[in-house]
Amino acid sequence: CFGEYLQPDSADKILRKACRRVGLIGVSSHSFRRTALTQMSDNGTPLRVIQEVSGHRNLQQLQAYIEVRDEQVLGALTGLSLLSPVENESGKILFPGLNPHLTHNDHTQTTQKP
Repeated sequence: CFGEYLQPDSADKILRKACRRVGLIGVSSHSFRRTALTQMSDNGTPLRVIQEVSGHRNLQQLQAYIEVRDEQVLGALTGLSLLSPVENESGKILFPGLNPHLTHNDHTQTTQKP
């Protein structure tokens, strides 16, 4: 082992072998990288800062690494739903459960009593 040159994928092989020993399958240095970048994004770190940290040349490359989860999409839609209900072409309210100010059968805003 001593005196040998490290290959570019040596660290990844060592990590995979160690993870297999403890029963973790499918773990790689790439999965650690994706997780770290996604966590930075989740914590509100601006994409340009994450790009600098990760060394990606452009935001398009970086975005392939950052995962978007369903609860994040739902959270974004919830924020929008507080502004006004969203209807499709036939007048049906989309995402009716997202706007707490709407009653089940009413399309108008309700006022909350103090």
